[in-house]
Amino acid sequence: MITIADLLLRLTRKQELLQLVVTDIKESLIKMETVLLRNHQVDVETGDAESISLKFNLPIDGVEKLKEFEAYFIENEKAFKKAVHEVSQLGGKHLYDFIYRAGRKLITNSFASKFSYLGKRQKESFKILKMNNLLIESAMHLHKQATVKDVEVEISKWLKRAAERAKNEKE
Repeated sequence: MITIADLLLRLTRKQELLQLVVTDIKESLIKMETVLLRNHQVDVETGDAESISLKFNLPIDGVEKLKEFEAYFIENEKAFKKAVHEVSQLGGKHLYDFIYRAGRKLITNSFASKFSYLGKRQKESFKILKMNNLLIESAMHLHKQATVKDVEVEISKWLKRAAERAKNEKE
């Protein structure tokens, strides 16, 4: 026969287990909140948001936004290093896959179609841009075995296909 004392003992044990589970969940939530806050914190020194997506409303779609992007990273090397880390987090199994993913985030296909890597065929040179350096350093950060030349070749391929991708987006 089960007594009231036995039932209370069982109930107390279950309550203790539930409290442990709630404590574990609370600790996990605190850790997740800390990570989220760290990823979206504002740099106290410069007052700039860490995320380049937020700072520049990416992808870039015009000359004025590109000039602002370029000037910011030319003047602020610390922010450039943070951007390299952020862009490299986009990942990609292969080098071209990374360039495709990062390029799509940074610049629209229609605007990218106005560039060639070396500036040939009446297009602007992409090679001279700080955005090019951002892609190269991010790619080399992610793909340790890649050389600068490897990355340049993949950026060039990506730029060549920009007009085609822009056309497909409109259809």
